[in-house]
Amino acid sequence: MQDFGTFLTVYMPIIFFVYGMSFLMLGITIAVEHITVDTTTNRFKLFIFSSVGALSIFGIIHGSVELMDMFSILYAGSALPLKIIRLFLMSASFYFLCRFGVSYNDKGKAADVEVEDVSQDKKPGIEKITAEKAHFS
Repeated sequence: MQDFGTFLTVYMPIIFFVYGMSFLMLGITIAVEHITVDTTTNRFKLFIFSSVGALSIFGIIHGSVELMDMFSILYAGSALPLKIIRLFLMSASFYFLCRFGVSYNDKGKAADVEVEDVSQDKKPGIEKITAEKAHFS
């Protein structure tokens, strides 16, 4: 039986591959799902400035960085320029994740998506329901 250190050394590239591909597929799936085509000009509409677009960009960048980490493990280390690029890309991916999180307001809905407000003042009041029951009895 192998110890845990040997296990991680042997299987870490596979773990990074699965981890990176899951984030990459998350980003690509969101991007493909939210692409709209303007029928008048036959151009794609950009969704980058929406909250979902920020999550998509996060997934694509973060997944790419994890795949870079996998390749650096497989090919024995990484040079300083690769480490600087990795640091920049990780910062950019977490910026987009933070942007996605901030785009939600305190009511728990996306700031760029219209949702019908069903607060207490729009529901029929208790007085009205009680008055209707009193009328029929």
